[in-house]
Amino acid sequence: MSTTTKHPILVLGGTGTVGSRIAAQLQRLSHPVLVASRTGDAASDINPSTSTPSPSKVPFDWQDRSTWDNPFRTATCKFSPSPYSASSADVEKGTIRSVYLIAPPGVLDAANLMMEFVDFARNEKGVRRFVLQSASCIESGGPSMGKVHGHLRELGSRGEVEWAVLRPTWFQRGFSFSFSFRFCSDGLVLRWRVSGEEREWKG
Repeated sequence: MSTTTKHPILVLGGTGTVGSRIAAQLQRLSHPVLVASRTGDAASDINPSTSTPSPSKVPFDWQDRSTWDNPFRTATCKFSPSPYSASSADVEKGTIRSVYLIAPPGVLDAANLMMEFVDFARNEKGVRRFVLQSASCIESGGPSMGKVHGHLRELGSRGEVEWAVLRPTWFQRGFSFSFSFRFCSDGLVLRWRVSGEEREWKG
């Protein structure tokens, strides 16, 4: 049984191209990670050729709300020093406080489902931090992930959550690494937002 003092991090869509690499990086940084997918199976390349234990995997289906509680129950059982302990400190260690949000593919009502899950996670499970994967062409309050972005922004403005939105450019799920390297060799621009202020780095 793990006795880590770090809170487990939930990566939704954790078997995909992006989610699997995020989970692997968190593992390398010694963060406890839960990988959620419809099958509950971890990607085969999530932790290749290392002695580090693979991230815990858990079934999660955006369209089946009965599975939404699975990651939280699994976290309590796996990461609390004792899931039967009455100690609030022990229970706290197994509590998910951060979630990485990736939209479910091919779901028309994805934004509304994701906003509903955000409210479920923060109100009923105590999740404090959300990171949303969106796109540079989608503004806050716009369609699709823009709606989720706007929801997180509003919650953040009220001090109810910590949040971040990743809006990459020239990005797709089945990206080519060689293309990425050629693009970077021509110059890299990073943009991010801190406390409502947009910042930029060029290299």
